[in-house]
This record gives sequence, structure tokens and C-alpha cells, in this order.
Amino acid sequence: MGLNPEKLMEALLKLCIGLFLFTVLLGCLLQFLKQLGTGDALVLFLLFGLLSPVAYLIRKSESPQRSRPRNISGAERAPLLPRTSEEDE
Repeated sequence: MGLNPEKLMEALLKLCIGLFLFTVLLGCLLQFLKQLGTGDALVLFLLFGLLSPVAYLIRKSESPQRSRPRNISGAERAPLLPRTSEEDE
């Protein structure tokens, strides 16, 4: 099982870019929260805490209700077996 060096380098590059962006965004968030007072930060976190379940409920209500697939036993069609030389005659 050999590793493809091109795909490995591509995955590492994506990982590095993702970690870099995460670090930058986290730094921006911390800088923003540092400028806010304690009460403002608490209100902000409570607001996000309330928005998350509301967004979930909106998404759940807009998505079509899918019924669970029935448990069908057996294959949809019978498998074809290879023909033997005796059947050809």
C-alpha cells in the first residue's frame, strides 16, 4: 500500500493553511473579545447560544421529512451466475 506523494503534499498543504486560518481567526476573535467588557462578552455568548438552537429548528423544519428506508431482505434482483461451457451446447 504505497502513499501517493502528490496527494500527501496536497493534504499537508491544506492542513497547514487550515491551521493558519484557524490561528488568525482565533486571534481576531480574542482581540475583539478583549475590547468588549465582561458583560458585553457574556451577552454575545448568550446570543450565540440562543441562535444555534433556533437555526437548528429552522433548518429542521425546512428540510423535507424523509421516511426511514424499509428493511428489505434480499437483493433487488437475482444475481447472474457465469455460464458454463456445458450450458452453451
